Amino acid sequence: MLVAVDTSPGTADALLGLKYSCWFCGQGIERGGPPSLSIALADIWKNDSNSEPTQVIYSHFTCAAEQMKGASRSLEADILFADDGDP
Repeated sequence: MLVAVDTSPGTADALLGLKYSCWFCGQGIERGGPPSLSIALADIWKNDSNSEPTQVIYSHFTCAAEQMKGASRSLEADILFADDGDP
């Protein structure tokens, strides 16, 4: 059924959890490859704390860390990947 749906390349695979592409660089994210993230985005002003995220994006950790540098904060690999080691 999903084959008949006209979507951008890889959308059906992502919906099925078969393949993911990095939001930032566009390259594939491989299981067992470099550390990667799923990032849930939601409206912080919604009063319903039980609501689902409105969007989830996927990224290599290194791509997200580079693109999401803040003025006073950065992503922390030692916290996110405590059991896996730093990327």
